[in-house]
Amino acid sequence: MSNVSKHGLRLATVGAMAALMVGAGAPSFAQESAVSTPDSSFSFLSQELPAGGFFEEVPVQPQFRVDHESPVADPAGVVLTFTDTMSQQALESGTWEETNHALALDRYDNCRTFGPSGYIYGFKCFVPYDVAAGKTYTLTSPIDYIFVNRTPTDDDAGVYYAQDIPAVDFNGFSRLYGYDPANDNNLTFVETTELPGGVYDGEYGLIDFDAAGGA
Repeated sequence: MSNVSKHGLRLATVGAMAALMVGAGAPSFAQESAVSTPDSSFSFLSQELPAGGFFEEVPVQPQFRVDHESPVADPAGVVLTFTDTMSQQALESGTWEETNHALALDRYDNCRTFGPSGYIYGFKCFVPYDVAAGKTYTLTSPIDYIFVNRTPTDDDAGVYYAQDIPAVDFNGFSRLYGYDPANDNNLTFVETTELPGGVYDGEYGLIDFDAAGGA
């Protein structure tokens, strides 16, 4: 499924998902409380990529390193969140501020856009918890960002993070996000090699777009 317009497709499940997930499982910058506890087993690779030109797409391969014991009993699934570009300065001060320079494109059947009524902040995907401690994973396909503003800045960054889901809730989340293991258009984990010298953070990963690469 493709979603280029921020005000385009509104699926029936998005309202339920937003109520369930916008606050829960989000890093401290996306919650009212400043207190943050790990919501998943992962640390997330931050990476720098050249910004795209106007309406150019930039593919991203996020990395998830399994560094922590899961905060939930019997983890069976993970909700992955990928946001549109945010202000890094705002993130550092603990707030959520969209820059609207690049949008994360929802192109997979087990993913859904999210955000308050009338807005889309990015998308979330539900994937099986097929991971092992000490290993590093990426995704079976890239996360594509499309640049919809001619003036990206060095302040722009996409954000990604995760929330582990217990086995008791697996079927409910599968229905909510449309996860079907028989579907060949699912986004799922695949093992990869840890980036030597890479910066992995236990709360969220940054996709830092370098404005010098834009048009």
